[in-house]
Amino acid sequence: MKRLIGVLAASGVITLACNGDRPVAGLPQSAVQTQILLTDAPFPYSSVRSVDIQIDRIDASPTGDSLSNGGSQSWVTIAAPHRRYDLLALRNGTTTLLGKTALSAGQYQEIRIVLDTDSSDVLAADGTPIAVNWGWSGIVTVNVLVQNPLQIAGPGATITLDFNVDHSFAPNASGGFNFLPWILATATGS
Repeated sequence: MKRLIGVLAASGVITLACNGDRPVAGLPQSAVQTQILLTDAPFPYSSVRSVDIQIDRIDASPTGDSLSNGGSQSWVTIAAPHRRYDLLALRNGTTTLLGKTALSAGQYQEIRIVLDTDSSDVLAADGTPIAVNWGWSGIVTVNVLVQNPLQIAGPGATITLDFNVDHSFAPNASGGFNFLPWILATATGS
């Protein structure tokens, strides 16, 4: 929070405190009382036909610090589908199998997904492409949020990756989307 305030102050933004209808000290009399609102703008599902993501590989690591051991981390590939998935087809509890693997029992603290943004796209309801600012092009590695270590202890273990479209594709001023990957990993049945 201190960093955010420092950035705002450094860029010349004036922060106003809410204090009723009284004028804020130091502002000219022509200052306009302004409300600041917060909302969660929903993803425009009705105007989008598909959100297709090319997933090349999913890796897991038992260590939680990618900087440990001089930056060398033990990763194991747990799925390598090399295909596209329409995230809109996976809403409301619907899942699809990305792969199966024999995984050593234990805790896994990090998951990463390797995506190909050049083979991924968002299509409007009429089938035309919608511009996406992916932030990079080609093959990219995205870290998945693992709130609690994933415990893999026995047969029937399942790792679920929840790719949140609402948070991952933020509408931008140009009518397209900014890609801000928001993916949560959980483990069950172990």
